[in-house]
Amino acid sequence: MENKTSKPAYQFGRYLKYAIGEITLVMIGILLALQVNNWNETRKELLLKNKLYHNLEASLRTDSIALAGIIEKIDKSLACQKLIISTPSDEILSQFDKLEMQKQVRQIWEGVYSFFPKTGVCNQLLASNLVSTQ
Repeated sequence: MENKTSKPAYQFGRYLKYAIGEITLVMIGILLALQVNNWNETRKELLLKNKLYHNLEASLRTDSIALAGIIEKIDKSLACQKLIISTPSDEILSQFDKLEMQKQVRQIWEGVYSFFPKTGVCNQLLASNLVSTQ
C-alpha cells in the first residue's frame, strides 16, 4: 500500500519538472523573439535615418548650387547699378549705345531674385521623430 501512495507523488514531481522546463523554454523563445524584433526595428530605423540624411544632403547641395547662381546674378546686377549710379548721365549716353543700355538694364533686372529653399526633406526628417527639435 505504501508503494501506491509514493508513486503519484513521484509522478507529480516529474510532471512539475516537465512543466517548469516547458515554461522556461517558452519564456526563452518569447524573449529571443522580442530581442530579434527589437534588433530588426533598430536596423530599420537606422536605414531610414541614413536615407533621410542622404536626401537632406542632396537637397542642401541643390539649394547651395541654386543660391550660388542667384548670388552671381545679384553681384552682376549690383555692378551694373554701381556703374550707372556713379557715372554721370552724359557719359553714359556717350559710352553706351541703345543696345548696351538695354543690356545693362536687363542685367539689373536679372539680379532681382528671391531664394526659397526646398524644405520637403527637412519637414520629412522632423516628422519622422528620428531627430529632436531642441
